[in-house]
Amino acid sequence: MAQLIFIGTDADGFTGGGKQERFIQVAAQILPRMGVEVRTVRTVDEIAALKTGDRTVAALVYSEGNATAETYLELEDKAEICHEVFSDLRLLHHPDIGQIIKNKAASADLFEKHKVPTPRRMEGSASSATFSNSADSSGAAVSVFEIGDELPEGRFNTEFVDTRHEFRGASYYVSLRAVTVGGKCLATYVRCRPVEEGNPSVHAKNTPRQPGLINYLMAKTVLPNQEEITEVCARLGTAFGPGFYAHDILPSCDGKGLFVCETGFKFDESSLRRRLRGLEDRVAMPELFNDMESIKRAYAIAADPDFFGV
Repeated sequence: MAQLIFIGTDADGFTGGGKQERFIQVAAQILPRMGVEVRTVRTVDEIAALKTGDRTVAALVYSEGNATAETYLELEDKAEICHEVFSDLRLLHHPDIGQIIKNKAASADLFEKHKVPTPRRMEGSASSATFSNSADSSGAAVSVFEIGDELPEGRFNTEFVDTRHEFRGASYYVSLRAVTVGGKCLATYVRCRPVEEGNPSVHAKNTPRQPGLINYLMAKTVLPNQEEITEVCARLGTAFGPGFYAHDILPSCDGKGLFVCETGFKFDESSLRRRLRGLEDRVAMPELFNDMESIKRAYAIAADPDFFGV
């Protein structure tokens, strides 16, 4: 019998610092009926006590951007023990991959290697509007520099992608989030932020609770680009390997296309779900609510023989 093992950390248990909320519980309800045993372990001793299975996938649950050096050492130890215990193992979210994702320049190198569209990197004096972000953390303060400005060293500087889209006389910065199992896109969500706030960095907490706005942006930026989003996710799956991911995609407003700015491990999209709670019947993102995203993930695993290396 195949088994899927979730491995938590000392610091965050099985939440992964916001990476997982409902998926493990949903998977534990669905996958055993499909011939997959689901287990959760947190310590090295618990891993060592596990029984070997015919096919084993182990997923490390952690926040690659916020994990401390101590947590990364813990993850290395747990990855090593997993390989000692299981002769036939697929390990998801190895700390080596986490370190690449955490480092924006290293991520960008991998994007470019696999022909994933990503904003052009900038250095020295800005030759065009430039978006400046922390080199190795998510949700940090950002800046926008104009042509001719000297760009700060030690930060991740890229050409500014104009994502301003209009709705009923107001402008919004827009960011799409595609959630995947490996390279398979399961859903794409819209997040946005009023331009009048003066910050182009978009997160779930910035998204207005306006169904008309969200549905319009879905129709404008997601539906016409679904084929390209699917292809981009497939390339990202090849780049980073099997796992549970969320990819942040910038939909330009000037016809330049889509650009991937960040990726990360993600088992379910909890932040946007909490932000839009109560709007389930009015927002055209059905996977976001009622555990639908987690249900789709679970069945995507069960239906994909390659997930367990068959």
